Amino acid sequence: FRIPTGSAIIGGMATQNRNLIWTDLDLYAMSFTNNVFVYAFNKIGANCGLVGKHARAQLGNSVFWMSRSNFFFVSGGSVQPIPCSVYDDVFQDLDLANAHKCVAGSNTDFTEVWFFYPSISGGTGECDKWAKLNIVENTWDVGPVGRLAWIDRSVLGSPIAIAPNGLLYSHESGYNDDQLPLMPSFTTGYFFLNEGEDFAFVDQIIPDMKWGTAAGPQTAQLSIMINAVETPGEDPVEHGPFIVTQQTRYVSCRIRAKQMSLTVSSSDTDSFWRLGLLR
Repeated sequence: FRIPTGSAIIGGMATQNRNLIWTDLDLYAMSFTNNVFVYAFNKIGANCGLVGKHARAQLGNSVFWMSRSNFFFVSGGSVQPIPCSVYDDVFQDLDLANAHKCVAGSNTDFTEVWFFYPSISGGTGECDKWAKLNIVENTWDVGPVGRLAWIDRSVLGSPIAIAPNGLLYSHESGYNDDQLPLMPSFTTGYFFLNEGEDFAFVDQIIPDMKWGTAAGPQTAQLSIMINAVETPGEDPVEHGPFIVTQQTRYVSCRIRAKQMSLTVSSSDTDSFWRLGLLR
């Protein structure tokens, strides 16, 4: 059977009750029919081609993939684009000359799909950045770590991936970078009052965290920074860092701005923590 649209078959995937075949333009389903032709081929998505043969992943009954200009998923017979809050971070920095190296992987334990891609800013030609979608919370985040191949949880345990330097990593295993702290850090988007028309005043920060595992010591130490701006696009004024532990009931501060964001990080070994409802 000759697939009539697109100039090349980019990749394929065996899924429940059918195979999926991507060209550079479209998506086709290959279904067993048991007739003289054995299989039937039907186009189920247009203008949603695959950017590279490994840039697709399955999580549950849905398949997610990256094209040269968007993210898509198919569940059942319907192809849908995925709303992406980090679109500019990814596609304005995507190295199209090496985009065929893009890799996707699922992390079932945390209902996540990861997309690794080579960036223009990195300049290495290899996957050096990622964009991650949590399919339950419908939230995206991005980061500067590259992986060339990925396998989800299996009989071998946690997800395993290979880095551009050739090292194999067991993900979701332990809380350290070998003998060094992992140095986790994230920065939120800006929050504001009344579409940024009013000033917000912060007098206290009241932490709400899990400071360790359920059966482990509650000894995590976190750093909280408040980034303040008056208008979008300007360089933020950093307030902090404020160091908090389980014994910290509140942090006193005097901050005034129209827009603020939070940066939360840690640098201690054997540290497990989760962010709750910070006030």
